[in-house]
Amino acid sequence: RAARIWSVKHVTLGDRKVGEGEPAFMIAEIGSNFDGRLDRARLMVDLALEAGADAVKFQSFLPDCIIAPEGFAERDDFQAKWAKPVYDVYADAVFPREWHQEIAGYSEERGLIFLSSPYDTEAVDLLISLGAPALKIGSGEVSNPPFLWYCASQGVPLILGVGSATLAEVDEAMRVFQEAGVADVILLQCVTSYPSPFEDANLRTMVTMGRMFDVPVGYSDHAPGHVVPLGAVALGGCVIEKHMTDDQSGPGPDHRISLRVEEFRNG
Repeated sequence: RAARIWSVKHVTLGDRKVGEGEPAFMIAEIGSNFDGRLDRARLMVDLALEAGADAVKFQSFLPDCIIAPEGFAERDDFQAKWAKPVYDVYADAVFPREWHQEIAGYSEERGLIFLSSPYDTEAVDLLISLGAPALKIGSGEVSNPPFLWYCASQGVPLILGVGSATLAEVDEAMRVFQEAGVADVILLQCVTSYPSPFEDANLRTMVTMGRMFDVPVGYSDHAPGHVVPLGAVALGGCVIEKHMTDDQSGPGPDHRISLRVEEFRNG
């Protein structure tokens, strides 16, 4: 029998009510598209506002905490196509911890919700200290119960990506949240391929999770264009996360899989 949080139809993110009957909550994923520059991080916040996003999201990781270089030596996936070693790409993409406060404050000034995905407990502590209204937990942490428990202990809503996870693993993650007493959870279907093929979108998994766990669901999309997000919203998805950039030819691995600002706005 699936773990079940009590029936949750709505979750409050900042000043937004998210869930059944509400407009889709749009997250502009910046990823590495700030290109290692603080001024560009601020620019991306401005562009997310221009694009009509409700929230802007960065990623709070340190390469030494998430990358074992030897583990990528024999892999043959999208990361194998990168021009530089995986560790070096992640090192170049770090959103410095000392920039978090400024960008969080600037996002708030501009009327956007600031979100980030933490990948270690110090990052969780930093985001909570900055008043993060929620934690977006990346798909790679679905099978990391101690980290899930630590996130759940912070008393804020949780948004969990479930790329590459089985329903059994999602069930175990939800049991951790249930035991920690967290009710406000949003699950995002996701395909951890960049870009992801349309035939792998598996939108019905999103629907199934909503029925199994009785919480709001959505989609974190890496496929080209708007097709998958539009399908997700049509099937009841209440949160859409999509990479955004001002230059699809820019450096870094995320630009080419991102929507341009005008595409994001018109989607």
